[in-house]
Amino acid sequence: MSTQPQQPATAGNFIALLQGKTGGVTLPQLDEELAQLVSAVRATGRKGTLTYKVTILPNAKQGVRIEDTVDIKEPKQERGVSFFWVGESGALLRNDPNQMVMALKVVPDATQEPLRVATQ
Repeated sequence: MSTQPQQPATAGNFIALLQGKTGGVTLPQLDEELAQLVSAVRATGRKGTLTYKVTILPNAKQGVRIEDTVDIKEPKQERGVSFFWVGESGALLRNDPNQMVMALKVVPDATQEPLRVATQ
């Protein structure tokens, strides 16, 4: 058993984890998820998030077990809003019940003569 203190991990440990991970999320999968999220953000103009979570658990005396998950929150298209008036009985109405209804009709176009040029 070693009594020397452990040295901090060298730089690149996280990249090595992503490149060598099996049975979980891999670097190409994260890359694909990120590209899809960027496309969704550009299409909707709204924000999205990608969360990569690494859980490290003890495994025997010397090793560790690593579990990872990805949580994607893609933006959703805005659905828009609708406005309604409320009638006396609580019914939703598309037209204002207090507004008088006007009987409108389409008037066919009369035969138009060519425009005349006015001289001064």
